[in-house]
Amino acid sequence: MIVYLGIFFVAAFFSVALPGRQLNWLLALMLGIFLVFFAGTRYYVGCDYVGYLLRFERIDSFLSWAELFAREEPGFNGLMSAVKNSGIDYGGFILVMSSIYVFCMLRFSSLAISPSKFLVLALPVLMIQLGMSGMRQAMALGFLMLSFVSFTNEKKVMTAIWIVVAAQFHVSAIVFLPMAFLAGKHLSLKRIVAGLIVMGPIVLYLIQDRLGVYSDRYIEQIHGENSASGAWFRYALVLLPFIMLAIWYRKVEELFPRHIELLRLFMLITFFLAPIGFLSTVALHRLVFYVMPISIITLLCVTDTLAHTSRYRLFALSFPFMMYGSYIIVWFTFSSKASSCYVPYQSWLL
Repeated sequence: MIVYLGIFFVAAFFSVALPGRQLNWLLALMLGIFLVFFAGTRYYVGCDYVGYLLRFERIDSFLSWAELFAREEPGFNGLMSAVKNSGIDYGGFILVMSSIYVFCMLRFSSLAISPSKFLVLALPVLMIQLGMSGMRQAMALGFLMLSFVSFTNEKKVMTAIWIVVAAQFHVSAIVFLPMAFLAGKHLSLKRIVAGLIVMGPIVLYLIQDRLGVYSDRYIEQIHGENSASGAWFRYALVLLPFIMLAIWYRKVEELFPRHIELLRLFMLITFFLAPIGFLSTVALHRLVFYVMPISIITLLCVTDTLAHTSRYRLFALSFPFMMYGSYIIVWFTFSSKASSCYVPYQSWLL
């Protein structure tokens, strides 16, 4: 526990202390390299470590294209097969996955004024809970973050391409395909409905084989009780920045006009996640991962805006770290999974 808390608070201090975007980018790069090896060289750390180890041992090293695309999520299976075929062991495979994921996070962090702040705030949930456990969804989220950057740059085709790539690692990512239709447009109810009408049938076609599986797993729970006790806590964590955005919307729009449509879109998505939580806390837990990168960027945009426009500069700049710092302390203190899956931290480098 001390290892994780130490990394978070030390990185948080330097991300605030170092002025200027150039120095902050240097810190972000250094932190990114550290996270690649911290997550990528873990040894029996993470709740899904053994599960993915068994998948890696069972995967065929020489999958044909026909065999690959006959399986679900061919991107993940193809990468795993290619790594194994090259003679790299499971530890090396995790390092490859972590490198790709952290690169995507670094690219996405460019949306923040201080990129290192995004990486620090991403550490508790996006890096530790997801990146060091759920590798398939982490990879999907990584490519989704690239699609979010394309969305802010008003590139419809690249937004769609990255979403499709993300779905090759976790098919659930395909539900974001309609947002490609909205790239470069001012959001309105009319355009959102049009996007769902145009892209919705494509999404349903691509995800149809998994709908029954998700219904059985998350709604009917035919495999037994399936719940995530911390789902509502994490939902509150991602919801608060969007409530803050609603309060200070005009000020944020003035300072971050390029970001505002993406923030508005995910504010709506986050508000509509609440009913899903009443059907399945596990489904809510999974979906929260997808909205969290935008939630963190929203939190940084709001607090940066308040730091520029109010007397409470120090509080505004420190609030995001107080918020996520409290989360990581509470999680490690009270979560049985935190203590059983992540403590003690071990690395095959050490």
